Amino acid sequence: MPQNWTYFAIENLHYHGHLLTILYDQDGSRYEVGPGLTIYCDGSKIYNCNSISAQVNLPPSHASAGPAPINIAGNPIGLGAYPLANATFTFFTDSPWKAIDGYLFYDSIPDNRWTNYQSPSTNDTLQITFARPRNISSVTLALFSDVARGGGIDVPARLEIYGSSGSLANLSGGWLLPNDRNTFSFEEVETQFVSVKMFRKPGVWVGLCELEVWVQPDPTPRYYAVDALLTGASVMTDRDSDATKNCAVVGCLGRGSVVAFSGIESVGGNATITLSYLNTGRTAAVEVTVNQVSKGSLNLKGTGGNYHSAAMTVELAGGRNFISLLGGTGNIRYETLDVKML
Repeated sequence: MPQNWTYFAIENLHYHGHLLTILYDQDGSRYEVGPGLTIYCDGSKIYNCNSISAQVNLPPSHASAGPAPINIAGNPIGLGAYPLANATFTFFTDSPWKAIDGYLFYDSIPDNRWTNYQSPSTNDTLQITFARPRNISSVTLALFSDVARGGGIDVPARLEIYGSSGSLANLSGGWLLPNDRNTFSFEEVETQFVSVKMFRKPGVWVGLCELEVWVQPDPTPRYYAVDALLTGASVMTDRDSDATKNCAVVGCLGRGSVVAFSGIESVGGNATITLSYLNTGRTAAVEVTVNQVSKGSLNLKGTGGNYHSAAMTVELAGGRNFISLLGGTGNIRYETLDVKML
């Protein structure tokens, strides 16, 4: 490290199944855990020595407790795409979408957050709406604060979290961590939105760098089109479809459309993919790519007003894959993609 550094901190570094925090404090006055290097592993101190280098043996990594939950609030596309983000008040240089764009940092500049700075209300609400109802189990709020450096944003005095069925959590500000991820868990509940109502302290406002909503991975090999990454396509309601509870499907396709199904787990090898679709027009060919490599086309015959299926065999890599459907016409709508290893 540079010779003129008197302290530094690296927090929650993921390393081989552990979370590490590494502190350096030249005289021990900054962090008050002792001079020199201090290392924490999964919250427990495992090393402290008045030195500038160390070699430390880590304990064996913890066995996996099962598949990791998935954040369904991320939206890398922007405003107008699902998940949708809106707020009762937003400072003119901020955006509700910045709270779900997948970027998380707490710097004042550049600005990547939502705030209600200068709002006349004592509280404001940020709401995230999904394309279909989902079973969620926890919400993470990365709360922003810059009052320590002379700004006007701080953690809320209290906050309330709501879903379709009502209240999910109610927290006081004394338990909220500034410039950190605050996770609130609850009994799994079905909802199509998450609404966070934040009450500000006197003289300051509130800000959120990222909002994450967690679900357990679906054990079935079924992937919903409305959950896919959409380019040149959109989510719409079709009462003839029962694939989702709110009859949501993907439509408005065109020649440049891309519907990308991501996170498709595989041990590697051939698989049959089966697309559930409706086509009120003539037969149309849709190109299929796996991890951006073309695998041929699915011929989607006319189906009238009913949903039919079309299948083909593709080769998947070991690990996570993404399958994209390229092209289409305005007569076509997608429901689901089923993936079955051969």
